[in-house]
Amino acid sequence: MHAVLQKYVNRTAEIIYIDRQGRFSKRLIELRSLTREHAVAYCYERKALRLFKISSILAILPKGRSAV
Repeated sequence: MHAVLQKYVNRTAEIIYIDRQGRFSKRLIELRSLTREHAVAYCYERKALRLFKISSILAILPKGRSAV
């Protein structure tokens, strides 16, 4: 997933991930950078920079596209 996410650095995208409670969540983010374990992104829902565990991200799509 790290290689896939690398393509989205400095772009706006939607992610689907599993949160800390094990629930599925969908967020609109602007991916700022990647570390070995985390994606650093501005979350439009929370209006703040957030860390998302890369291992918990299930899917990413550019803003405006939908899954087929």
